[in-house]
Amino acid sequence: MYVSMKKSNENNVYIYGAVNKTGILKYEDGLTLIDAIFRSGGFNRFSDSSKVYILSKSDNKKYSIKEINMKNLNNTSLENIILEPNDIVYVEKNNISTFNDFVNNILEPLRTLNLITDTAINIDTLSN
Repeated sequence: MYVSMKKSNENNVYIYGAVNKTGILKYEDGLTLIDAIFRSGGFNRFSDSSKVYILSKSDNKKYSIKEINMKNLNNTSLENIILEPNDIVYVEKNNISTFNDFVNNILEPLRTLNLITDTAINIDTLSN
């Protein structure tokens, strides 16, 4: 995954992955993970809410990664996951969408190859 962030003096939260609207959210004190996901339009149909990651930069300028399984959390637990300024939230795709991506990546070259061979057969038939 490649994440591009513009340098800014503002505090933001960045949200990417399987949400309806990826991008930058203005950070506010007390912003929770669930609030950030709701502000991003919620999980999309490809999301795996058991695999949500928060990347936070620590004082020593290194990132720490927290994996959150939002399927197993109750409302109180979700309200206690507070984001920090400049956190990056990433929601993983589910296995079905990953499988669909895989199938599409395999099928597209096969469709192209089939089109080429069909065209070659048609040209050969026309020339005979």
